[in-house]
Amino acid sequence: MELKSLDCPNCGASLDVEDGLDTFFCKYCGHKILLEGQSQVAYEAKVRVKHMEHQERLQDKRDSHERFKMEFEQKDQRKTLLIVFSIFCAIIAFCLIISLFGNASVKRQERELQAIVDQIMIDIENEDFAEAYVKANSLYWDDSWTSKGEEKWDATRKEIIKQIEEAEKKATGTTSNSTEDASSGFLDWLK
Repeated sequence: MELKSLDCPNCGASLDVEDGLDTFFCKYCGHKILLEGQSQVAYEAKVRVKHMEHQERLQDKRDSHERFKMEFEQKDQRKTLLIVFSIFCAIIAFCLIISLFGNASVKRQERELQAIVDQIMIDIENEDFAEAYVKANSLYWDDSWTSKGEEKWDATRKEIIKQIEEAEKKATGTTSNSTEDASSGFLDWLK
């Protein structure tokens, strides 16, 4: 390596040159100074710098790829969660609809059976006991959605038949239907 000057060509300040560098700056005025030729140490330093820059670019690309993979996996997980959540919501909605339909069905059947009870009471007042027995024997809970009304309407049917028998006995002195027949069903009552 050949040294052209030890003084700054711009400001004339004395320079401290580190061994092996071919380019440096004046520490007083910032002037860039180039030396002719390149020492082995300077060449190796430049190679190391280029290698480090290359390694940094590779690491940046790896980091970018990892971020991309993580974002893709997160999107995939979000899609899966969204699908699971959608299915869960659909199941809940279906259950609610079934429940509402079931409740509507229960209320409808309750109203129908109560209307029959009201007609039976009118038949008892009019002393139409045969018609009252027929209607009383039709008081059966048949809602397939729930059986919660079955016990209630079985007890109601038995109680109404008992009331019909008492009213008939009071009005005519006898009953045309016995309690045993009422519990065995309408067809047995016709015999």
